[in-house]
Amino acid sequence: MNIDIDEITLKVYRSRLETDSGEGAADRQVAEHGEEKQKRWSLIYRPTVIETLVQVGLYERPLPPRQVKKSEHEENDQPQ
Repeated sequence: MNIDIDEITLKVYRSRLETDSGEGAADRQVAEHGEEKQKRWSLIYRPTVIETLVQVGLYERPLPPRQVKKSEHEENDQPQ
């Protein structure tokens, strides 16, 4: 299953805007400020969306790359 986090985040933002500011508020905001600006504003909900998806088992956070200390590299490069 492929999940589009940005799409879900935008839908959550638009839904909250409609709930807080009344019906049609999300469309008015797009008309006034543009769709790209609304997408940027929606990013405030991204951590909440990701955490919710993780908790229900629909998404796994990517693991950060393993950082190796310089001394480990030097030890591995030395002939024994």
